[in-house]
Amino acid sequence: MNRIKSAVSNLFQIKAILFGISIFLVVYVPVLEQRSNRDFGCHDCGFEGRQVLLLLLASSTLLIKRNWSVIISLLASLKLVCTFGYLTFWNTELRIGSISHLSNWMVLQDSISWVYEWNSMWLIELFITLIISFYSIQFLWQSIFQKFLRNLKPNKQI
Repeated sequence: MNRIKSAVSNLFQIKAILFGISIFLVVYVPVLEQRSNRDFGCHDCGFEGRQVLLLLLASSTLLIKRNWSVIISLLASLKLVCTFGYLTFWNTELRIGSISHLSNWMVLQDSISWVYEWNSMWLIELFITLIISFYSIQFLWQSIFQKFLRNLKPNKQI
């Protein structure tokens, strides 16, 4: 029974899968970006390519299992969460100008529908980035903070 559990856990190593998806995105996103720049023009050439490289950095340093590499992974993933979170959920103001007459729910709804229709890759990248952030925080909690809390226990008196 233990062999089956270990085989299943080896088959579904989430960190390795995230790294593989990141490599695929490094190849695929620049092709999409080049196609869109050819069809619609270039506003910020290379933006999505730079974000995918940060995603690759975050997923690759997560595999190393050292405190310094996980901190780099956490910082890169938090930067991406802020970028893609803003672009995915609150970018309507950039498209329609002043939105003071709209409620927050209407802005959020319009942003999500726009991203789903035109830039659905951002939702995928945001989801992957959130998973990387979760694993980074979990590793740091287990390696640093729990050791620190164990050392705070009172020593036995002789």
